[in-house]
Amino acid sequence: MLVTANHKVDELVAHLERYIITEDVELSLVNAATLTLVTGESIESWLETAQPHGPIIPNHWFTQASYWLLNSVSDEHSQVLHALSDDEVQAARIAAGTPLYGTDISDEQFAQEVNRDALAISFTKGCYLGQEPIARIDALGNVHWYLTR
Repeated sequence: MLVTANHKVDELVAHLERYIITEDVELSLVNAATLTLVTGESIESWLETAQPHGPIIPNHWFTQASYWLLNSVSDEHSQVLHALSDDEVQAARIAAGTPLYGTDISDEQFAQEVNRDALAISFTKGCYLGQEPIARIDALGNVHWYLTR
């Protein structure tokens, strides 16, 4: 699953479609209204109790356990969830060191510059798009700047 800014969806889909040649791949767009991010100290026990239908996908944006739910949460179970304000989401995102496209980063940065090595880069996988500049930075040992919290 890829999560991206709304204004980047068409560009990302067009980019990915260029590289689907013989693979059995289908791209599907999921409306944000059907995607819920749940997090909190007791989220795992809540998931066991609520047993939401559909995929439960681990999320790595926050410092505590969090998951994407791909279907809506029932009214009964959503009553115990506390919706975060935009400011609370931003504070959690910043505390976890997760950059926001368009605010903190753009297409101009390499993954190493925004400290995405552990989450977004494989130095052992075979060929992939963008591998050459990533490998060059790895071989040289550093970048000019790092985004930090």
